[in-house]
Amino acid sequence: MVKGNSLKEGGELQRLRDQCDAWERRDAERTRELGEKTQLLDSLHQISLSVLSMATDREKLLDSFAEKVLVLGVFRSLMIALVDWEADEVRVVRSFSRWNEERGLLDEIELVPHRLDIKYSLDDENITAVAARSGQLQVVEEWDDRLDSRVDTPRHRQGQVAYFIPIMYGERSVAVFATGSLVADKEATLQRIEQMQPLLDQVAMALVQTRLFAEVNKNNGELRQEVARRERVEEELRASEGKWRLLLENIPDFVAVIDAEGRVLSANRPLNPSGGQEQVCNFVCSCEGLGNGPLIKGWIDLVFWTGDSVEFEIPAADMQGIAREFLIAPIDHGDKSGHAIFIARDISERKEWQEQLTRLERLRVQGELTAGISHNLNNILTGVLLPAQMLKRELGAAREQYELDDIIKSAQRARDLVQRLQRSIGPRQIANLHPVRVKEVVEDAVQLTRLHWCEEAQGRGIDIAVEVDVPDDMPPIYGEESGLCEMVVSLLLNAYEAMPEGGEIAVDCRIAESEICLRVSDNGLGIDADTLAYIFDPFFTTKGEVGTGLGLSTLQSMVEEWDGRVEVISAPGEGSTFSLHLPVWRRVEAIKVDDNSTAGQRVAARVLAVDDEELVREVLRRLLVDADRLDIVAGGAEALELFAPGRFEVALIDLAMPGMPGDRLARELRRLDPYIALVMMTGLDLPEDDMRRAPFDIVLQKTCAAELVFAGLARAMEIYRER
Repeated sequence: MVKGNSLKEGGELQRLRDQCDAWERRDAERTRELGEKTQLLDSLHQISLSVLSMATDREKLLDSFAEKVLVLGVFRSLMIALVDWEADEVRVVRSFSRWNEERGLLDEIELVPHRLDIKYSLDDENITAVAARSGQLQVVEEWDDRLDSRVDTPRHRQGQVAYFIPIMYGERSVAVFATGSLVADKEATLQRIEQMQPLLDQVAMALVQTRLFAEVNKNNGELRQEVARRERVEEELRASEGKWRLLLENIPDFVAVIDAEGRVLSANRPLNPSGGQEQVCNFVCSCEGLGNGPLIKGWIDLVFWTGDSVEFEIPAADMQGIAREFLIAPIDHGDKSGHAIFIARDISERKEWQEQLTRLERLRVQGELTAGISHNLNNILTGVLLPAQMLKRELGAAREQYELDDIIKSAQRARDLVQRLQRSIGPRQIANLHPVRVKEVVEDAVQLTRLHWCEEAQGRGIDIAVEVDVPDDMPPIYGEESGLCEMVVSLLLNAYEAMPEGGEIAVDCRIAESEICLRVSDNGLGIDADTLAYIFDPFFTTKGEVGTGLGLSTLQSMVEEWDGRVEVISAPGEGSTFSLHLPVWRRVEAIKVDDNSTAGQRVAARVLAVDDEELVREVLRRLLVDADRLDIVAGGAEALELFAPGRFEVALIDLAMPGMPGDRLARELRRLDPYIALVMMTGLDLPEDDMRRAPFDIVLQKTCAAELVFAGLARAMEIYRER
């Protein structure tokens, strides 16, 4: 009995002990769960504080949130996608992970996340887009076709669960967070997601705040830019106003704003410097003191009636001795009750200049007409004087010589009269052309421009070198020192301006036959084909408002006046080379023989004579009948067709011929045969520095004596033999 009771008591005791152990285990589990919940809450609190501290910077907010979630062990991985409802897209921007297949859960994570740029449309079937669009938690065990194969594969998804958590603000999602776990941890993970909901709401609010903060910053930046722009505009307007005020105050014209009655509302100056504003008002309104005042008032009425601008002039006789030009233009077109601009300009001086130009133009036309008549008279006198001299030589002491003397003397007096007439109406010579040594002028030009290509270039931080190669024995050219210096300076400055990053300028000079070639080269920007076609045109410039477009045009005109030419070779990026081809100085001999002398002697020579006048050609044919060879043609084209090197020793050429002038023909003959002696025979009275004399060795007047022609041919043969 006692034993049975003992057994019973022992079993009850064991039951009590087991129950106590169960209670202890349950308490321990509850204590553990409470500790985990406490730890989770503490982690969520830390994360919440971190989120709130980053509420103005979205990038830092996302990085800090992800780091805290992973470091505190809330999730083992996290993907972040942002939702843009206006752009209708979901964009994956971050991917974080502490998990490694080989090592398992990592102790540390890298602070730099994987930055992605994967986009989905909100209408896409991708699971991220579905979570954003629906606002519902999406849970996928292992593989689902809505997952993105670019970031995951079915093999890696075995035993895995993916959670796509929409981060909601109101009724719309602002982001989607994605995490993962093992299948065994699914329930615990879902509980954590549920427990994190308040924190996720804070994250949503923080994301909205960062977006609003970014928009505010953007708007503030745009506002600051707009304020700065308006300040610049105001400053520009003030500067522009100052410029216009300065311009109006210094412009010589009278400029006023008037109303329909002709009253001056504002003006830059009194029309009469000795009068005041009241006098200006009287002038425009009642036009007092003007002989044609009613006419001006009538024009004002017409402008306000029609709304169109008018321009008119009133001569000095009707304006108290001052010629004026007027412009009246409405400010508000079509508004007959508006205001108008009234401009009055004193044009008395301009009228005087116009009258002078008209007189000069009349004199120029008279001069050209006189020159043409003189030239023709000289041709006629050649047909009188030379045949008379030939007859006198052939008749010897015959009685008819007295009549021939009268004819010759009369023809000579007529010749002298024509020459005096030519000199009286001839153009005034601009420069006295003479031998010019190229080397000295080039060195002077380089020194004159040194301030630009050396000092100024170094001040800009660039280096420009100038190399000069002009031989000491270079023969002089036919020109003028200051003109040649201006040409070289202009080309050097153009080369300097074409090298904004520095470079080299080369100046060299070579002789070719009867001319020298002076070249200025640079390795700068070069000139394109379209610009190259116009660089020698007057007023053409690529320098905007800085240039006048007259530099190269003036240079070309001067070179051509010196019987030369300009060539240019250039291409974009390959630099430019300007070549000046200038004639070598050759002294032209003037043959002087007494017109009454009979000591002339015919010269045996092979002669080519070129003249467009039939009468002159016939006289030359009779005068040079004893020449070894005599070919007479009427123009340059025929002469070139007949000419061959060595065929002729002397060429007798008229200057003023249609088609090809004599000086151009002479240069071409010299190019074909450098040894030939060239004789100009002209009816014009050319000055010593006339460039048309340059290609010739000897110059004869058509009205000279026959002996002078023979003497000129004799000297021409001496020149030919010397060569």
